[in-house]
Amino acid sequence: MHKFQPTKMATEIVVKHTVNPKYKDDIIPVVTNQWHVDLMREAIKEANKAKLSDKHYSAGCVVAVDSKPFTRGFSREIGLDHHGAVDAALSKLEGKIPSFFFHYDLYCTIEPAGIRLNGRDTETEKIVEMKINRVFLGTCEPSYFVREKGYEVLREAGIEVYIVDETGVAQGNLRKECLEPNMHLLFDGTDTINRVMREV
Repeated sequence: MHKFQPTKMATEIVVKHTVNPKYKDDIIPVVTNQWHVDLMREAIKEANKAKLSDKHYSAGCVVAVDSKPFTRGFSREIGLDHHGAVDAALSKLEGKIPSFFFHYDLYCTIEPAGIRLNGRDTETEKIVEMKINRVFLGTCEPSYFVREKGYEVLREAGIEVYIVDETGVAQGNLRKECLEPNMHLLFDGTDTINRVMREV
């Protein structure tokens, strides 16, 4: 099995994979505060619950209120029609924004989908609809086969986007943990996660 080494993460990530040229070369800030790292690790735990698939990647998602997990979800938790981790986490809010939600954030191990081949609402459209303020990612999804547009959908709606990394250890280690649930897809050439893996 191929093993990849933690790669150094910069203090910012330059966006190269958008469809709309307006967002090409955007800067995504990297945050390293411990509470962000802890919440991303909670999302990683969710990703590790997903059943293996050779057609879809496995991601985890946490909706946080006041820096504490409120709802969680993982890929294919609620079925294949809405197979994303964000779908699962937001479904537990039952389509309603709780009245006490003045500010809440979403943590996802991999960039939420901005394109769906089945024509259904995308994860990023649901994030916008639920009025989430900030989205924290373990990694973006570079485009090799599909021009992903999750990032630009979020930015078009005015949502702040960040990458989470940690300090004090080899930088990029958290990104490695976000991708590990998909290691079995590394060589099969059938899934979008290969786009991400080739960047490691």
